[in-house]
Amino acid sequence: MAGDIIVVPPLLGSEPNTPSTLTLLYPAAKAQATLILIPGGEGHLRFTEAQKDTRNASAVLLKPFAHSNIPLGISANVVIVDSPYEIFPYSRRRSKDHLDRIAAVAQFYRQRDQLPVWLMGHSWGSVSVTEFINRSTNDSTLIDGLIVSGSRFDIEIKTGIHMPVLFLHHVQDACIATPYTNAKSNFSKTKTLNKGNTEFLTVKGGESKGEPCRDGYHMYHGSYDMAAEHIAKFILRHLQ
Repeated sequence: MAGDIIVVPPLLGSEPNTPSTLTLLYPAAKAQATLILIPGGEGHLRFTEAQKDTRNASAVLLKPFAHSNIPLGISANVVIVDSPYEIFPYSRRRSKDHLDRIAAVAQFYRQRDQLPVWLMGHSWGSVSVTEFINRSTNDSTLIDGLIVSGSRFDIEIKTGIHMPVLFLHHVQDACIATPYTNAKSNFSKTKTLNKGNTEFLTVKGGESKGEPCRDGYHMYHGSYDMAAEHIAKFILRHLQ
């Protein structure tokens, strides 16, 4: 399934010579929403304008949302966000430049397609999306819902919000930095701050292959279908 490289310019007022953000778009024929993914790991997928696909595991999980036969009951544009540099050390995921890039992408696709925008962060990407929410209530108005997937233990939503929030986690996640018990705890804390709906959905099954923090249960290997179905049903319940 081929996508399209879309270049998103920096926000107005950004520092001079700030590089644009490359995104990989898997467009849906009759999209009901736009689903934007902030990947984990180093966050630097090294897209080029000639690249039309990615093997990133979280992207593979989301591609069915853009399939023409709508296997999940919902049709959504899927946007994979690349960083022009490695987001390392990981304090960079809290940096103004990184969070401005998320805002620029959300704003660009909202204005372009006039569709609800959902933001998803997986693993280290969960830091990006929760810090994006914490930074400013103005940022949170750019998105209609949040998916916190395979989240790190140290994430925290610190401010009151009013939007659908889904915590998605594999029950057997073996990565030392993303324990299932901490995800449940962070879900409970968020639920007290969110005037909207907050849910926790568990992924089961799959395989424990590979490095625990880059493969296997943590990346929903072998259980993509269940993870995607959880996301689809949650979004569908909240589409206006």
